[in-house]
Amino acid sequence: MRRLALAISWISIAYNAAEGVVSTGVGVGVESKSLTVFGIQSIVEILSAALTIYRFRHELNNDFPANVVLERRSTLGIGILLVVLAIGTWAASITALVHHIKPTSSTPALIISVIMLIFSTLLWLPKPWIAAELNSSVMHGEACCSLACVYSNIILLSGFLIFKFWPNGWFIDSSVAILLGFSFGHDGWSMISWARSKDFNGNIHKPHSLSSTKNYPCPNTSKSSTYGSTTTDDSAMNNLHP
Repeated sequence: MRRLALAISWISIAYNAAEGVVSTGVGVGVESKSLTVFGIQSIVEILSAALTIYRFRHELNNDFPANVVLERRSTLGIGILLVVLAIGTWAASITALVHHIKPTSSTPALIISVIMLIFSTLLWLPKPWIAAELNSSVMHGEACCSLACVYSNIILLSGFLIFKFWPNGWFIDSSVAILLGFSFGHDGWSMISWARSKDFNGNIHKPHSLSSTKNYPCPNTSKSSTYGSTTTDDSAMNNLHP
């Protein structure tokens, strides 16, 4: 399962790098600020996947002890990235509303946004399952980042379509994005708080803010998770590798 987590993370980096370059290039070409900003936001997903790789690359063998230290660092990092994503979403949306920046209705932008929505959704789908199987806070955070990317894609495409058929609705996508930013920020702050908690044990912390993550299947308690027991004591922590 750790190999699968690493594989999906490497795929995420490759895809988001390509997505960022293409969306930024097309956005500049058709003068779409939304598409350009979305391309820049792909950096957050790349960094999130990189933190997941950092976490699991030392544990390719199933008998390797779970490293709570790495899990805590990576969870904290992904939480910070989600907060940064929230701030970036607010900044871009407020700027668009203040300066009356309208979405584009160009065909290339619509095609790119549809393709990005399909691929980002396919990339997100296995991550909640992997997170639940490993009972990993980091993998859960990676799933949250991917879901945020899916939501951003939906808003981007919806904004293009609304403006194409109803030009007076140019403000809707930015307004919805501001609301969605609160969800990103809340999710990120929850991860930061969990990583800084003295009770942190590397497992998925509940409840979560995003509706889809609330439906994560609970790991089967009859089989050992990435961390075995959901509680740790001082002697167990002392046996962890740095």
